[in-house]
Amino acid sequence: MPSIAVSYGVVKRPVAESTLELAHDVAVDVCKRLFDDWGYEDDDSKRPVQVYSVNVPLVPEALTPENRKTCFTHMYRNSYGRLFKPTTATSGEWNPADVDEANSAANGKSDGVLRFAFAPNLHPILFPDNLPEGTDAWAFANGYTSVTPFRAAYDGLSDTGSGFGSGRPEGAFW
Repeated sequence: MPSIAVSYGVVKRPVAESTLELAHDVAVDVCKRLFDDWGYEDDDSKRPVQVYSVNVPLVPEALTPENRKTCFTHMYRNSYGRLFKPTTATSGEWNPADVDEANSAANGKSDGVLRFAFAPNLHPILFPDNLPEGTDAWAFANGYTSVTPFRAAYDGLSDTGSGFGSGRPEGAFW
């Protein structure tokens, strides 16, 4: 089923309501333009694009009608670094200061049990070095709304396909 996934890139919190209104306008405009002129994976097969990923940076000055820029991109192959940090903090509320064992012990909040706190290092994602022009990350870094066409290519289907379209394949259990 051809689809559009829209996401907003939060740059600064809290996000002002006026910024969200501008972002909604951009998202609706981009989605309407995609629906009105849906693309193809390639000229030969004329298979429609399966998924468009639309990323709207929540940067007020980039979302005003006179400054809006949208570009087709391809995916920047990046990955998160560390997502969790070890901690001995016992507090129910996560506090960034407690993610350091020395601070936890010094604050008297340690019971000696090693735990992990969600503390992603987003610096490489938010401020990457040497972004290739034309990638979704490059567009975000420059305040552009990016439109990235995708094909669901998880693989695994046989040459003849399978599943309910015209019946169950031979030997399938249900």
